[in-house]
Amino acid sequence: MTGIDSYISNTTYDVRGNLIGRTLGTGTKRVQLDTVFDIYINRLAENRVSTENQTTRARGCRS
Repeated sequence: MTGIDSYISNTTYDVRGNLIGRTLGTGTKRVQLDTVFDIYINRLAENRVSTENQTTRARGCRS
């Protein structure tokens, strides 16, 4: 796929290899996707989405 490298600007993994953070977009407007896993059973516990612009971080939402 073309263009994917510039769209995903950062990724973060935990010690188990789970993808726990992604930053999408570049420049002044980006979206941060955060995932929380239960430390005992390694199941998905929470997803968070937040947007940001060049000056302030905006509200996040949980699902």
